[in-house]
Amino acid sequence: MPRGLRGYLGFFTLAVQEALAYPLWYWLRLVTGLIGMVVAWFFWSAVYGGASSLAGLERDATLRYVLLAQVFGGTGVSLVLMHTAASLRDGRVAHQLLVPLDLQLSQYAFAVGDWVASLGSRLPLLVALLGFGAELPGSPTVWLATGASFIVGASTMFFFEWLLCCAAYYTTEVWGIGVAAEAVALFFGGTLVPLDFMPPWLRSIAEALPFQQVVYVPASFLAGITPVHEAPRILAGQLAWALGLALVSRLAHARALRVVTVQGG
Repeated sequence: MPRGLRGYLGFFTLAVQEALAYPLWYWLRLVTGLIGMVVAWFFWSAVYGGASSLAGLERDATLRYVLLAQVFGGTGVSLVLMHTAASLRDGRVAHQLLVPLDLQLSQYAFAVGDWVASLGSRLPLLVALLGFGAELPGSPTVWLATGASFIVGASTMFFFEWLLCCAAYYTTEVWGIGVAAEAVALFFGGTLVPLDFMPPWLRSIAEALPFQQVVYVPASFLAGITPVHEAPRILAGQLAWALGLALVSRLAHARALRVVTVQGG
C-alpha cells in the first residue's frame, strides 16, 4: 500500500478507535436515539390523528421517515470545525501543516471513520423500527440509493464544514458558528420536520442549502417518500453540491492559511 494511502487509512482507523474507546458514549447515543424515536412516533401519530394522509404524505410513510430521521440524524456531521479551532488553540496546527499529507484529505478520512462508527452505533435502531410496526424495503436498489446518497451527502456536509473552518483562522473561536450551523441543520435538514410539510417558499430555501443531504435525502428513499427511479437525478444533484463545495472550500482554506495564528503550543 502506498505510504500516502496508509497515512489516510490511519486517520480513518483512528476515528473508529476513538469512537470505540468510549463505550458509554455509544450507549448514550443509542438511548437518546431510542428516546427520539418514541417522541417522534407519538408526536406524529397525534398530528395525523385519524387522517390517512397530510400534505400529500401517507401516514405510514411519514412515521417511517421520522423514525429513520432519528437513525441518520447526527451521523453525517463531522467534528472538523471544533477540531480545527482546538488545533489553533493548542498549537497542533503547526504539526498538522508539517505532516506530508494533504490536511483536507486527512481530515476527510477521519470524518469517514467517524461516519462509520456513528452508523454502527445506530444500527440497532433499525431493528427498533420493527417494534413500531414500520417495515423496511426489501429492494436492494433502494438500499443502494440510500447508501450512495448518504455517502455523497455526508461528503457535501464535510466540505461545507471545511468552508466554515476558514473562519477559525480569522476568529480563533468558532463555538458560536458551530452551534448556529447545528441548529440550522437540525431544522432545514429534515430531522425535526419532513421537508414535504414546509410551505413552498420555505422548502425552496431548504433545497437551496446543503443541510438536507445527510438526513432527508437518504431517509426519504428508505421511507418510500422519494421513488427510487429518481435516484440518478438526485444523486447527480448531490454530487454537484459535493464537488462545488470541495472546490470552494479548498480555495478558501488555502487563502485562510495565510493568516494562521497559533495561540498555544
